[in-house]
Formats: sequence, structure tokens, C-alpha cells
Amino acid sequence: MLKSTLLIGGATYAVLGILAIVFYKERMAFLDSSFILFSILKEGNFAIQVNRFGACLTQIFPLAGSKLGLSLNNIMKVYSLGFIVYYFSLFYVCVGVFKKYRFGLCLLLFNVLMVAHTFYWVMNEFIQGIALMIVFFAFLSRMDETNLKDKSWYFLVKILSLLTLAFIHPLLIIPFAFATVYFYYFRHIERKSLINSSIIFLVFVVTKNIFFRSAYDSSAMGGLKNFLSLFPNYFSIESNKMFLTYLIYDYYLLIPLLGIIIYYFVKQKLKYPLYFIPASFIGYLFLINVSFKDGPDQFYIESLYLPLSLFLIIPFVFEIIPKLKLNQAIVGLSFTCLIRVLHIYGSHQPYSNRVSYLNSILDKTANNPNKKMILATKNMAMDTLMMSWGSPYEFWLLSTINTGESRSILIIETPSKYNWALGQKDEFITDWGLFKYDQLPNKYFNFRDTSQYQIKH
Repeated sequence: MLKSTLLIGGATYAVLGILAIVFYKERMAFLDSSFILFSILKEGNFAIQVNRFGACLTQIFPLAGSKLGLSLNNIMKVYSLGFIVYYFSLFYVCVGVFKKYRFGLCLLLFNVLMVAHTFYWVMNEFIQGIALMIVFFAFLSRMDETNLKDKSWYFLVKILSLLTLAFIHPLLIIPFAFATVYFYYFRHIERKSLINSSIIFLVFVVTKNIFFRSAYDSSAMGGLKNFLSLFPNYFSIESNKMFLTYLIYDYYLLIPLLGIIIYYFVKQKLKYPLYFIPASFIGYLFLINVSFKDGPDQFYIESLYLPLSLFLIIPFVFEIIPKLKLNQAIVGLSFTCLIRVLHIYGSHQPYSNRVSYLNSILDKTANNPNKKMILATKNMAMDTLMMSWGSPYEFWLLSTINTGESRSILIIETPSKYNWALGQKDEFITDWGLFKYDQLPNKYFNFRDTSQYQIKH
């Protein structure tokens, strides 16, 4: 099964890599991606946000590209492809290095089973952290089979891994706890290793929350107050209705997979996992939907839903797949990866439409005497745009790679708050700051327009 896993995984990640290059504009000229790329190229260094330093594992790609002097267009492609390289590298470590094909399958299925819109919103440390977490458990499993635990490097790798996981995203504690309990119950990993790792991980999480707590993480968890304000009307909220729609059109494999798992544990008369897995699935879904009661854009909420797939993937891979005949497992996994990759491709339209819309604004204003503009969201097609806070960075990217000249356009709800900017002639204005042209590296920031900003209310 080891070789088959490598072949299926290699083929799947290869296709995902091709899609990452084909849709590099959709992935890179989109909110956080464009902002992070702006920060990396401006500073010539990593752009770590709210202490999530694990992001450097993907940021190394555009940073290396800039050091090598690649064009902005090629750096965007390298960065987009870099996320797939990151996931494939972790997959290969599980299967090719640790020889733990089950953990490799968990990672592979996690990257496709429930992924649709998050393929285009790539800048999410939660997803990156879960992938790294799977490799960490594969590492523990591999060390159980060796005599290397007394080596100093083993302890160092363990500590650094847990430190990275504790800081990479506050919600990672939930999938970490699920995996720990599951592997402890079924003894897939030595229980002593799991207990030690859990204690160290919790110490790091507590330390982070006491000494490195950020306002961003605190505000992100603010939705927990909905448990009090909505009581007891939890089931009529908009997020529940939206999830049912997503379940039918995007996450259609979850229900049959949950049914197979329940059937298996009923047949095996294993009552604890029979209760634990559905309870984890429903409980986590309840937590996310109540916290985000109005149902934000799908690309965002999908990133928070993804642990739901992991709660089903782990028992399916570890308990059910080994019971199948080899050819049944290969055909089933190949078919699953194929239909999900096709689904990911089919999900590109809203993001392609978004890029086209941004380009249309650039084209329509290309001959304006004042090309530096601050526009009101009320005059924009916000259904297509989704969010506007990243617009300056997105317009910078697209204008530079399209024409070689960087444009400064900001889309904001209340343009009047920028009346003071009318006299700024050699500055790039964003919703989060102002940057003088001479502060930006010429190779990637070709701002030549010194006209006044034009505000359109």
C-alpha cells in the first residue's frame, strides 16, 4: 500500500500543482495573499502575522524568488505553487521518509475531501497547521518503532514542532485533542508519547495566551458570546441553513463517509468511538456555526469547517482501509481524489470572475487623468468582489504584471475619511497605512503616477 499511496498522492498533488499555476492570479490577487506578498517584497523578509511563525514554511517560496530576482509575475506563480509543494513535502515525509502510509493518506484526503473554495483562499495558517500536525503524529508513530528516543535531536524536533503548532492557530487545539484521544484509544501511537506531547503542547498554548495574546485572535474568538445571546434558538441561525447547502453541493462525501464509519463501529461493537466520532463532528460544527451565526463568505467558513473532514478521515484510514482488499482501496482512493480535484477545478469561477472584475476597473480607468482613486463600495459589485480591504494590494499586483506600471486604487466603505489624502502625490495608500514611493523596491513597485488622488463617493 506504501507504493500505491505514493503514486496516488504524487498524481493528485501534481494536478493540484498545475491548477495552482493556472489559477495563480485567482489565488494570489486575493485579500491576504496579496497583502502578505506586498509585505514580503516591501521588507525583503518574512511577513509573520500575530506570532504565527509557522507561516514561514510557505513564505520561503516568494522570499527566495525575490532574492533570486524573479519577476513579480513569476513570484506570484512560485508562491501559488509553493503551497502545493508544502503539502506534498509533508505528505512525502509521512510516506517516503517515515514509511507511514496511513498518515500520508490522512494528509492527502484532508487536502481534497472537503476542499473547494479554500484552494483559492490559500493564506490560512489553520489549514497549514493541521497538515503539519498530521506529520507530527506520524513522527511520534515512527519514533515508537525505533531506538532513537534517547537522542537529543528527537527531543529538539518534538519541542520545536509542538511550539510551532501551539502558535500557528488558536483553533488547532481542537483537531490536536481529537487526534490525541483517537490514537490513545486505539493505541496507534504509544500512549506515553501522546501524554507527554499533549502536556507540552498545552503548556505552550497557555504560555502563548498569557504572554503573546494578540487582539486579532481575541476578536476572532468573540463569536463565542453567541452561545449566550442566541440561547436556546441555535437551530434557526443562518449558518446552519448555509451549511446544509454546502453539504449538498460541495461537501457531499461527508455524509456517506460518516455513515460508513458508524456502520463499521456498530458492527465491531466499539461503543466509545461510535459515540466519540459523531459527537466530535456535531459538536465542532455546532461551535463554528454558532460562533459565526450569520454565515460569512464560504471561502472563510470552509477553512474552519475542514477539521470536520479530519474527524472522519482518521478513523476511515486507520480502521476501515486496512480491512479492504488492495485493489478496492486503490480504486476507491483514486476515484475520491479524482472527483475532488475536478470539484476544486469547478470551484474557480467566482475567483476568476473576481480577477476579471478587478481588471475591468483597471482597464476602464487606464486613460483617466487621475489614475489614483479611492472608490466607494456602494458603487462596486460587492457580490463579485466579496471583500474590499485587500483592493490596494490586489490592484498593485494586477496592474504591475499586466502593464508594468503599478496603480494605486483603494475601495472602501467611506471614502470621505480619506479627504486628507487628496494632496498626497507620491504615496501608495491602503486601508492599513500609507507608503511613500521611495520606500518601495523599484523592481516590484513601479509607481510613477504623481497626480492627486480622485475620490468617488
